[in-house]
Amino acid sequence: MAGILIVIQVISGTFLGMHYLSDSFQAFTSLNWIMVDVPHGYLIRYLHCNGASVFFIIVYAHIAKALVYGSYCKPRHPI
Repeated sequence: MAGILIVIQVISGTFLGMHYLSDSFQAFTSLNWIMVDVPHGYLIRYLHCNGASVFFIIVYAHIAKALVYGSYCKPRHPI
């Protein structure tokens, strides 16, 4: 799941980067333009934003599972 989400992040970030202007005077205007005038821009932006949150939730769950099961310890025996 984390691999699929990181691919989605890269693709949506590339599309957002094509339309975003990083100039301090035009940054908000370019975000507004992405949300309103770019076809499905709002969907790509929300997918990118929420995808990042879900990615980190999955990564933290994976780390928590490793800590609970003790899979970082040396004698790794199958359960």
